[in-house]
Amino acid sequence: MSILLKQKGVGKMTEENAIKIAKTKWWKEIDDKTIVGFQLYEEKLCMDFGNFHKAVENAMKRPIFTHEFGTFGVKAMQKNIKKISLSELLLLLPEKKRIEMEELLI
Repeated sequence: MSILLKQKGVGKMTEENAIKIAKTKWWKEIDDKTIVGFQLYEEKLCMDFGNFHKAVENAMKRPIFTHEFGTFGVKAMQKNIKKISLSELLLLLPEKKRIEMEELLI
């Protein structure tokens, strides 16, 4: 997490922050594996499900059925996808998008 966000006490993702982040359409700025690496491990959905589903299919290089998003399917996907934290995600975004998201979270 960035120093600014830590100083402001931003920790666990809230529903309110997930909605704010989703409105930025951050996933349009990065590759599918990065999207999945963040969202697959984040409890709150920070993007629309349709785009997340498509990113998972692209990252896994196969069709993903909806039932695979249940607990056992997610655990299987996590074996193939490296976890990306919010702070790591922010560093991978273009500066303008990173600043926009940080401002929403503080």
